[in-house]
Amino acid sequence: MHAGQRLPQFGDRLASQIGANGKTAQGSGEGSGFIPCGVGRPRQGESSQKIVNGCERRDQRNGRRGLEYGPSAALPLLRNLFPVDNITVNLALIGYRGTGKTTVAALVARRLGWNWVDLDVELERAAGQSIAEIFAASGEAAFRASETQTLQRYAAQDRTVLATGGGVVLKPRNRELLAGMTAVVWLQAPADVLWQRIQADTATQARRPNLTSGGGLTEVEQLLASREPLYRQCATLEVDTEERSPEELAAEIIARLSLEDNG
Repeated sequence: MHAGQRLPQFGDRLASQIGANGKTAQGSGEGSGFIPCGVGRPRQGESSQKIVNGCERRDQRNGRRGLEYGPSAALPLLRNLFPVDNITVNLALIGYRGTGKTTVAALVARRLGWNWVDLDVELERAAGQSIAEIFAASGEAAFRASETQTLQRYAAQDRTVLATGGGVVLKPRNRELLAGMTAVVWLQAPADVLWQRIQADTATQARRPNLTSGGGLTEVEQLLASREPLYRQCATLEVDTEERSPEELAAEIIARLSLEDNG
């Protein structure tokens, strides 16, 4: 699986969400799914035979008739088949510090007309302390518990983009919460590029503690290596951020998830 490639569970995750809303849907395990005819109502003035973003009605799978869809079509498909208040559509950005999660989340949300939340900022606001102060006063375990509470508060919000902390994938409960979201986008960059960005980001340096005794590039390399399998486990979309502007990244995410760009 190379950087930027869509992961197969995206379509199945959406199919599962349809099932959770009382509908019948099955994922194929290959990033696609099947929705039997008649489970959703077309909007007024639309034909039930309407082709939605490459989805079309086909007779297959034991003679059943329905919609066959792939990952790129799944998000708009949900909005067309089901009432807006029955389906939650949202996404989270994950990745190491310095990948641009906060900046890209704001741009994606603005272009979609959605809300966006920086979970670290919300956590600090609720605690009345910076992350570094929380670590110093209460330790990492207390911070991680607050991080889970903050993620749980926002993970089910509709039409919301979440910018998560770099270590959000460490706790199993957080990975469960992310798995319940419509899409999880992993922003990537090599360790040396991340370290250069972190050094240049003087605004947040004082707010973030070192997580190893050494700090510096060595810390980035060590933590990135340990977290990459967890990022990969959670991600439905991987995006390489090296030599890419935040605007380019936002446009790619919206296009690859087939979301309606209002920007």
